[in-house]
Amino acid sequence: MAGYGYNPFSTGNSRDIEITNLQNLISSRDEVINLLLQKVEALEKSTIKAKEKNPSPTNHHSKRPSASTPPIKRSPVQMLMCEVPEDFIHTKEALYAHIRLLWGMLEKDSLPPSPDRLLLKEFYGRFSNNEQVVNVAQSNTGANLISEKEVKTLRDARAGRIKVGKHIIHLEEFYILYIHSMLAKLGIRLWAPDLEEAPDSLYNEACRTAALMTFRQVSSSGAYKYIRASLAYCNNLQLLKMAYDHFVHYLMAEVHKVENKEAGKTVRDKDKRVVQKRRQRLRTRRYKFAIASNFPKRYLKVLEDVNAHSDDEFDSILEVYVIKNLPYRSESANSFFRNLDNKMKQANKLARQKSQKYPRCQPSKPIFSEIGKAPFGMPVDFYTPEWFNNQDYTIRSLVAKTRSVAFIPIQDLSNDLKPNEDEKISDKAFNKKYWASVTRPYDFYHEVIHSSDEEESNDENSNEFSDGDVVEPQNCNDDSDEEDTKSEDSEEIQNKGKSKWTPDFDEEMEDAFQENNKANGKHSFDDGFGPQVWG
Repeated sequence: MAGYGYNPFSTGNSRDIEITNLQNLISSRDEVINLLLQKVEALEKSTIKAKEKNPSPTNHHSKRPSASTPPIKRSPVQMLMCEVPEDFIHTKEALYAHIRLLWGMLEKDSLPPSPDRLLLKEFYGRFSNNEQVVNVAQSNTGANLISEKEVKTLRDARAGRIKVGKHIIHLEEFYILYIHSMLAKLGIRLWAPDLEEAPDSLYNEACRTAALMTFRQVSSSGAYKYIRASLAYCNNLQLLKMAYDHFVHYLMAEVHKVENKEAGKTVRDKDKRVVQKRRQRLRTRRYKFAIASNFPKRYLKVLEDVNAHSDDEFDSILEVYVIKNLPYRSESANSFFRNLDNKMKQANKLARQKSQKYPRCQPSKPIFSEIGKAPFGMPVDFYTPEWFNNQDYTIRSLVAKTRSVAFIPIQDLSNDLKPNEDEKISDKAFNKKYWASVTRPYDFYHEVIHSSDEEESNDENSNEFSDGDVVEPQNCNDDSDEEDTKSEDSEEIQNKGKSKWTPDFDEEMEDAFQENNKANGKHSFDDGFGPQVWG
């Protein structure tokens, strides 16, 4: 660095020479940098060209013909929300309400009516192509094909607020007359698309033209302001046609197809979905309350399954939900759920929280639910003895946990509905106290068969050495090994017939288990050929 430093004692000529040398050095460095940049640019271009000429060979070897699932078949008239603007949803709902109004589907559960075949024949006698339909609809001078008095659509409608499904429409008298005039022009006495014909049939095109033209006029008056329909989208015919075809020729056509196969199925399926959602909400409220109240695990497992909860039926006259009885749920389990609901009501009162809008009512005579799907893996006393004993013995151990109980017997509950202290004890202590008495009505014949099968298989395994080699014991004088063997044998005998998932099932409960089998007419004996079962 000494050659480039500034020397205050140097003469003027030497200083100029140093400056010149420094400038030459900088310029040479700039040239080198430019050359390097040019080489880098040339390398990048050559690499890109090489990739274009010779694509990566890994694509050919790594890609294997994948057995991908075929795409779901989509109807040509089906509209996806990703294909339309997000804020089009309100205009779409307004158009759906307008179609329902024309179709006479004012209730939520209304089904699309079919057109009269005589009226269809009359219509096709007047028109031969779609151009004629459009010209008649847009004409302001042409005479009506039929009298407006002959139009049956909206014949009993009155000006004012009209409820269509879940929406409110404010319809003026002028626009009701306009709809009658449009339908009279086209000769349509009763607006009803033909869902058995193609969407682009002449009659269906006429219905769509009448619906879209009247919708644009009615929406401009503010009839759909409650639904927040956009006037900009009301003039977008492409979006309106897509939404119309989706509702009429996709959604309603599916409903029409289902109803033709099985009348009333649409309403029944809808009611089932409503009931199932109500059950899920009831299950969520109960489960959250049980967790907040530190309920034992045996109760949380029961409350966690939605099929353990009853389905309620709404009574529109009394404005209450009538509680239905599940055919597979025992009286002890029913009592537990009733007490749980009472505790939840008391907690809501203390917290000054609003309960559900309509109360739940227990009828004087039990109404049984039509739901037949029972939850599996519950404690055995969750199920009624009659229902459990009617199940095939090969699946009883899969249906219920036969070595576990969860509910306090009804006879042990106090009349004043005070909480029982045993509800708070551990699952092991609860089983030890109540299992023997609670499970007397239950038939555990399948458990005895399973136990005898295991013992027979053990006998077969022990006889494998009888016909062949003799196994000589080692260290015969070692007493400790003999004691260990005896202890292992005793443990094996004690564990015979016990369930693999209930290690807490002790000898006292095992004796009670055998007593229950005897009470149900099932006995076991040993005649020298292994334990046998008879009943």
